[in-house]
Amino acid sequence: FLAAFEGTLEGLHLMTIPDEPNAHTSFDLFSRVPGDAAQEIGLAGTLTSALESIAGRADSDKGTVIVCGSLYLAGTVLSGRA
Repeated sequence: FLAAFEGTLEGLHLMTIPDEPNAHTSFDLFSRVPGDAAQEIGLAGTLTSALESIAGRADSDKGTVIVCGSLYLAGTVLSGRA
């Protein structure tokens, strides 16, 4: 699915979905991502650290954050329980 974003991603933050026993690890995901998928590719230990890293890189309050993965992860982000 990353091919659809080719050349447009500034950063890609990978993490293991918390409390999901069948989740791929961030290291496993990293090994599957093409090196040119984003300008910067990083591993995040937690959702909070990923979001803090994204917020720290932002030059303004404009931009788009795309959450990809499990609906459990999306639900966590949307609920504010990061």
